[in-house]
Amino acid sequence: ARGKVVISTRPEGGEYLISDENGFLYDFGNLKELEEILKKIINKDLSKYHEANIKKTKDFTWDQIVLLLEKVYSN
Repeated sequence: ARGKVVISTRPEGGEYLISDENGFLYDFGNLKELEEILKKIINKDLSKYHEANIKKTKDFTWDQIVLLLEKVYSN
């Protein structure tokens, strides 16, 4: 929601929310892979991630969640 780069593990549902345009995924417990990701983002222009994550959060406002819930309940 703050537009920051997201780093998450694959098995915890991160694949649903994270893509190449807004963050990075790594295998749980793979510290080498996490280290490589952190090295990538140090001294990198992260503005594209900022914009992508601000845009993505608009899909998860309470107004949007209510619409999704109404569809679930009506089915």
